This record gives sequence, structure tokens and C-alpha cells, in this order.
Amino acid sequence: MRKFRRYTTVTSDKAFTLIELLVVIAIIAILAAILFPVFAQAREKARETSCLNNMKQLTLAYLMYIQDYDEVFPRRDNGDADIIPVVRDPTPGDSNGVVYSYYKNFGILTCPSESDRAQWVDPNNVNALQPAMTPYWSSAWFGWKAAWGWGQTYGYNGLRDPNYPSQAVNRRPLSAINQPAKTILLAHSLGPRGATWGAGWFIEWQPDALAGFFVPITDKHFGGAPVAFCDGHAKFVLQKVAHANNQEPRDDNPDSMWSIQ
Repeated sequence: MRKFRRYTTVTSDKAFTLIELLVVIAIIAILAAILFPVFAQAREKARETSCLNNMKQLTLAYLMYIQDYDEVFPRRDNGDADIIPVVRDPTPGDSNGVVYSYYKNFGILTCPSESDRAQWVDPNNVNALQPAMTPYWSSAWFGWKAAWGWGQTYGYNGLRDPNYPSQAVNRRPLSAINQPAKTILLAHSLGPRGATWGAGWFIEWQPDALAGFFVPITDKHFGGAPVAFCDGHAKFVLQKVAHANNQEPRDDNPDSMWSIQ
């Protein structure tokens, strides 16, 4: 007689309850809430480092420029000259355009945290604030079509304020900068995010947003910005520190990072 084996299926009656599933989901949500800001901060820190590296490369271009031009810093823009001719040189890129031959890479002119500002360093982007250049000036400036630079990222310490004769380095000889390691050359500017007229190509100390010119450094990077100094080094500086009252560029304040004193 043939015997048949009986097979039985063993099943477990254990399963996740709804409460257990909710607890797991809650734990995952808590971990995500903790970790995502950390990842975001790490990503922003990497962008800040990239911005600082851009600043260092651009600063090197300025220092090479002054070595070739009697150790005198470049002009700020086309309105910055001892004698203004009847037909102004449009000076595309402003001071950053003047030193273009020493870096020749538009990519270093935009911070990865504000990639939208790349439009202001496009030499072919003609718009209301970046007018087209005549064929003559275009041929004089590398074939560029637009007087670019309005809201660009990296601003020049180049505003000669009558109230502060010691402020700014534009058109000054290097020998006139008494403390190059403490005097600002360039910084990531606030620009279109709140500066007067959205100007980004120059910066100054003035902390009052209602003043005639309010063109501070940015607070985009954890409240501050990469700042380059006249000796070539660059570092992170908080916006509130750069524009504090003790940084007012008075002739009797040699500690001001905006002053040549």
C-alpha cells in the first residue's frame, strides 16, 4: 500500500501592526528632519568654498594687472576717470572686464550659490542695463556685444565717497595702501538681492539701506561672504562685521577694512 506524506504549511501570524508602522514612519521622518539640514549646510559650505576659490583667482588677475600698469589698481567703470572724454569707453565688465586678459574664464565670475547672476557676466547678453556696444568698442573689447557686468557677483572696493576720501582702492597706487592685508579689494556683493539699483560691480562700507548708495557685501553664505584683500589673500567675513560702525572708513580709523589708511 502506497503511503502519502502529508505536507503542512507553517505560517506565522506575526505581522506589523498599524501602530508599529506609524512608529517606524515617525522615526524616519525625525531622522530626515535632522539629516536634511545637515546635508544642505554641507552643500552650501562646498559652494562657499567654490566661491572663495573664484575670488582668489580673480584677485590674482588684479595683482597681475597692477604689476603691468605701474602698480596702480584699475578703474571702477566708465565713469571713473580723471578726465572723462566726450565719448566714453563703455568699459564692459567694469573693473572685472578691465582685468579680463589675466583670467579669461567667465566661469569664475559667478558663485554657484547664485547661478542666476551668470546673466550679468554674459558678454553677449544685451538688455536694458547692459546696452549693446558699437562695432568700434566691440572690436576694442574682445568682440563682446554687450556692456556687461551690472549685477555681477564680485564687487570692487571702488567707490570714492567725498565723505570718506580714504575709502576705495580704484586708481590708487599699491604704495598708497598702508595695510594691504587689511584693505578690501573684492567681495561677493549683495547686488540684485537688495543693493541700490541691484548694482553688483562695486561695494562700499555704507550700512544704511536708505542711503544714496547701499552696495554691501552679501550675507548669502551663512550671513557673510568671501572677501579678498589687497595683498592677495581671501577669507570669509560676516556682513555685519564688514559694515559695523567700527569699520567706518574715516581718515582717523586705520582699522577700517574699507580704508587705505
